[in-house]
Amino acid sequence: MQFRHEEVSWRGLSWTVVDTVEAVMAPWRSLAARAPDQPFQHPAWIAAWLKTRGRALSVRPRIAIGSHCGRCEMVVPLGVSGRGPCSVLRWLVGDASDYNAPLASQELRSGFMAAEAPAFWRFIVGLTGPAAVLDLANQPERIGGSANPFIAGAIGEEACRAHSLRLEAATAEAGLSKRHRKRLRSFERDHGSVAYISIPAGPDCDSAVVQIIEWKAQQLARSGGFGPFESEGVRAFLASVAGDPAMPLRVAMLRTASSALASFILIDGGEAEFIYQCAYNPAFASSSPGTLLRRLVESDAARRGKTVLDFGPGDERYKAEICDTAMRLMRTIRPLQPSGVLLATVFRSRLALKRRIKSAPALYAAICRAKRASLVLRKCLPSISALRRDPETLEPA
Repeated sequence: MQFRHEEVSWRGLSWTVVDTVEAVMAPWRSLAARAPDQPFQHPAWIAAWLKTRGRALSVRPRIAIGSHCGRCEMVVPLGVSGRGPCSVLRWLVGDASDYNAPLASQELRSGFMAAEAPAFWRFIVGLTGPAAVLDLANQPERIGGSANPFIAGAIGEEACRAHSLRLEAATAEAGLSKRHRKRLRSFERDHGSVAYISIPAGPDCDSAVVQIIEWKAQQLARSGGFGPFESEGVRAFLASVAGDPAMPLRVAMLRTASSALASFILIDGGEAEFIYQCAYNPAFASSSPGTLLRRLVESDAARRGKTVLDFGPGDERYKAEICDTAMRLMRTIRPLQPSGVLLATVFRSRLALKRRIKSAPALYAAICRAKRASLVLRKCLPSISALRRDPETLEPA
């Protein structure tokens, strides 16, 4: 009798837990190909982070694999950090992933009922623990346009929002507006012909990503903004994943014969194109190369059949001006043991404070100014580096 995959439920799967990606690389890749709208759970993404960042953070991988009839149907990539009352069960790759959810085949996902989420997570925690606290960040409300059924809604809290732009077929032909074409012609008169190029994951993409990270770090330093690029581990992770041809990642670039003007790190998510990071060459900031490149990326994505250009999490002003769709990202924080109550309370208080700060523009601007001043001071007083906090975990480095 032929097996009908659409009838599979998570309860009917055979479950195992592994501590390396390599142990399940082949079936995991096969599942990722069937669920392209979840690229942040791709094994190449997870493996690169564990190699370059996970070890430094002393994360112990606890990757739950659900299979049926020899076919991988679900992967829940978690890891434990800390010990005893400070142990936390989190997503692998953590805040470096824009969206976190169990990687599941579309058949299984479509048959999963949101009412099953509490029981599902009790099962997964029992399988992958023990830990004192469960902390699941960046859980999107939707996956591939449909409601994400894997959120434990009763204990979920809104952490931030993600923004996207719906693409129409007409976008493919629109290209640059008249105003932007004029700006481009003016730039080319002064600096030479400009080309739009796309670099797939591999050695050339690796070096392009390193340049993007450097530009982004400079931009954040000037503005006092917050980002993960202060950490060399995060830089090494992104460079490593960009160098792996298995990862559905590429860099879109605007450049002249002698200089790169702006670059975007793009991740293919099936019908959506994810803008993971974007940055521009500070030397050409007055010519708005990032805006020019964005319009070209929109047109190129529409030509390739994409229906959504996803700008990712964050409430930057330009996203509100460009995008026409917003989505909540949920964070679930729950003590798993009595000893974890205090730590869970600290995490929740920190999340509430962060939301309050971001809702007060004047306060957030003041904090950015203070951070910018501290960066200047830090360069003058290297000894205070011992007080830095890891930007990925928000714990002492």
